[in-house]
Amino acid sequence: MRKIMMVVAISLLCLAAVMQLTAQTSNSDVDADAKEIIAKMTAAMNLLAQDVEEMSSPEDFIEACNRYTETVEAYGKKMFGLIKAHPEWGENPPEEMQATLDEYGEALLRYDPALSAITRYANDHYESEAVQAAMKRLNTAVYNMYR
Repeated sequence: MRKIMMVVAISLLCLAAVMQLTAQTSNSDVDADAKEIIAKMTAAMNLLAQDVEEMSSPEDFIEACNRYTETVEAYGKKMFGLIKAHPEWGENPPEEMQATLDEYGEALLRYDPALSAITRYANDHYESEAVQAAMKRLNTAVYNMYR
């Protein structure tokens, strides 16, 4: 079970690394959906960080994971597509994307510690099938994001 949790943790850290690339990513022909996609992912990352700070039970953990997973399921592939389509945003983002990318970068500062916290929590509660199911669902969503 610990090995599975380590795989989950590594997958989540990979997601964080890829997301960080997006904060450094652009194209002069900005996709109309780019702002919305990045804003949705930013909001989800901020909410996850807030939920983790406030969680006090396995139910809180499961709710936080599931809420974030829903966003990854809905927007993860699109986000990954933006990363691939706009690698230049890190060095020279278009003016209309600057504020969105700045907010995303700020969210990453809260998101990375939140991922570490949920991984620790899942490891500490390895006996809880519901906690493990929430982590598995999140791991699957992250994996599918790149497919």
